[in-house]
Parts: sequence; C-alpha cells; structure tokens
Amino acid sequence: MKAVDQWTLSELIAVSRALGVLSEDVARHADQVRNFRNYIHPRQQLRENFEPRMETARIAQQVLRGALVDLNHIATSS
Repeated sequence: MKAVDQWTLSELIAVSRALGVLSEDVARHADQVRNFRNYIHPRQQLRENFEPRMETARIAQQVLRGALVDLNHIATSS
C-alpha cells in the first residue's frame, strides 16, 4: 500500500467517501473538479483551446467549502 502522501487526488476522494469523511454529493462534485483541474495548466488550455473563467473557479471553491464542512463535521462529532 502506498503512503498517504503518495495517493492521487482520485484515491483521496474515493477513500474519504468510503470512510464517510466526505458526503456523497461533495465526493461526486470533487471528482468532477478533479477532472477539471487539468485545465489550470496553460499547455492543456492551449491544446484544448480552453480558457477557464472565474465562474468555474468559483464552482471549485464551493466544492472545497463543502469538503471543509464535511471535515469539520467529522472532527467535531468524534
């Protein structure tokens, strides 16, 4: 088994969901944000002729906030 600091984001999301750390809705949205994050790289943007907008960055920010709420809930209910 790999050390946690060697896990991919996909693995972190899946394990967090399986352990009940992330709610189903946050995990699903996090997985979509994970797919979307590659567009942050300029080379990927050029290759796919894509320019991310502030609105889509805000969506990712909301998913992060949802994950933080889930983590806080787990931390305070223990």
